[in-house]
Amino acid sequence: MTRIGQELIKKGISDTGADLNGDQALRSLTKAAAGDGSLKDFDIKARPKYPIVGVGAPAHVLVKPLQDRMDGEVIITDNYDVGNAVGAVLSQISESILVKVYPKELKYVVVAPGASPMLYSTVESARGAAVSYAEYNVREKMKRHDAVDIRVRTQVEESKFCDGYGQEMKFINWINVRAVATGRPRLRD
Repeated sequence: MTRIGQELIKKGISDTGADLNGDQALRSLTKAAAGDGSLKDFDIKARPKYPIVGVGAPAHVLVKPLQDRMDGEVIITDNYDVGNAVGAVLSQISESILVKVYPKELKYVVVAPGASPMLYSTVESARGAAVSYAEYNVREKMKRHDAVDIRVRTQVEESKFCDGYGQEMKFINWINVRAVATGRPRLRD
């Protein structure tokens, strides 16, 4: 098994905006796809669309085994031992944030990293504020990285509970708003 393979798969999943927090099934599938053989009845391999290029001093030891385990092309270039700086410049940048909305005393509280809790009178205004804050926050972080081709994806997940009759799921327990921004570093001449 290779930890680098697992991290490559996680990065690919994370770039879609998916939540990677703590799910055992996802961890098992990620390990199996990276070639650890833990799913005895299945042969699962992740096949990257693009070659994996090994950079940095231990690339020949850590990255080369991915060729067989992940069924993909691995390239270890000349001068691979000093290539880390080049790879860091060419990689994609991503930032994410999770903003939460909770009901409180017939109002709604928006809780976001780096901000004081904000109180709103309706769920719609709280949800809108959470989305705006999340999108603005990740976009600003990307600007501080001097990123170009910035794309922001926002996912709103509502958790509701039923009314007293068990018929309708109409009351909000909480709302999670996750925004993920991706972009490329600006290349300078």
